Amino acid sequence: NCENNADITLNAATAERFRIASLVGVSYGSVKNCTNNGDITINISGDVVDKCYLGGVVGYVNISDQFKGKGEGYDIALDNCVNSGNITYTVDGIVGYLNMGGVTAGTSHEPIASAYFKGKAKNCVNTGSVSYTFKNGGSLADNAGSAGSNNYHNIGGVFGYWEGSLENCTNGVQGDATKGGVSLVFPTSDASACASRPAIGGVCGFVL
Repeated sequence: NCENNADITLNAATAERFRIASLVGVSYGSVKNCTNNGDITINISGDVVDKCYLGGVVGYVNISDQFKGKGEGYDIALDNCVNSGNITYTVDGIVGYLNMGGVTAGTSHEPIASAYFKGKAKNCVNTGSVSYTFKNGGSLADNAGSAGSNNYHNIGGVFGYWEGSLENCTNGVQGDATKGGVSLVFPTSDASACASRPAIGGVCGFVL
């Protein structure tokens, strides 16, 4: 039952491995009935070199072991969380791996052996816009992007990347095109863009 109404702004020359959200940067537990109404604006004038998570309510959700052995119901990592803030991320330099979503950027990319211990997200809603622009994706010659093998871009209206199940989650408002927009803007020069397998979705960019 927590609510954020403040904006978050980050202007930096470079960034590495950030976990940014309006309520919870990193969660190892359950987040329920929480709302974000503030905008998040991130501007990086140089390079972003490592794994970054950017979400409206929660940045990074670790679900690999905190629910183990606790029984049914403890595997719900997000429940009834709402984001109405606009999330805008702009990078001028070479970019690295990114998860980005209206409610949460998502979970780790570490393989989870048991399906039971994958996370559940239920009844989550996003009505804010999610916008990512990078102006120089790097090239194979730079050993950036695809050559660096860590240049994934998972972007969704509600979730960026999620290991587990999604139930009763909604992005946008029916009949209102101004709500829940998701956008990815590549560099103007195709030769400079180097992003391996970008995944973009209205509700979730990538589900495992």
